Amino acid sequence: MARILLGVSGGIAAYKALELVRLASAGGHEVRVVQTPTSRRFVGEASFQALTGAPVLVSEFERDPARGAFPGQRPPTHEPLSHLELVANAEVYLIAPASANTIAKLAAGLADNLLCSCALAATCPVLVAPAMNNHMYEHASTQANLQVLRERGVEVLLENIPNQLSSAERLLTFLELTHLKMNFCLDAGHANMKEGVSTAYTILKGRIRSTHLHDNNGKEDSHLFPFFSEGGTIDWKNTMELLRPGVCFA
Repeated sequence: MARILLGVSGGIAAYKALELVRLASAGGHEVRVVQTPTSRRFVGEASFQALTGAPVLVSEFERDPARGAFPGQRPPTHEPLSHLELVANAEVYLIAPASANTIAKLAAGLADNLLCSCALAATCPVLVAPAMNNHMYEHASTQANLQVLRERGVEVLLENIPNQLSSAERLLTFLELTHLKMNFCLDAGHANMKEGVSTAYTILKGRIRSTHLHDNNGKEDSHLFPFFSEGGTIDWKNTMELLRPGVCFA
């Protein structure tokens, strides 16, 4: 199971992050949440705290009662810099929803709030799920900023549905597969590849309605499956593409 740090920025889609936290926690993942001040206008810290069982941080200057530890971890005996310790313990950092303002800050390398500071300090995979008005999303500035993030190795998720955060199941699947790719080496030639591929198959089988995927019109598109090559490895690029909009989840 993964230690997931969730960064929540301001936007009406912030409330959907609650379902993601609920599913991730129920699935055995350890979750911590950081919020931007604006996101508190949509969802308060108490809601995330109730679901994670851990403190929620908004400012890099506030004390973290858990001292950067995730649920299930033993806090350090010293008093570390909370935001640096928290992101150092994370195995995956997902920013969802990522507003146009937050995306611009990330692309510029700004660190004027806790969420952005964590992104700069992160050594784990960083994923960004844009959610904003379609005109803001289509603006040349936003598209240029997303391209900058992609070039820096940030995984930009669910780009074709900017008005809303996609289903919590889809986001959680991205997170779990990203964690598997990092820890289990899903490419051929690695000793623990077989275990990782088996786990990935279990995740996908549990979330996809059948062995056939469907497009937005509900038409069967069987050539999209399987996710796995004949050699028994996962087709990583194809899998991540198939999890983008248009795939029906159970």
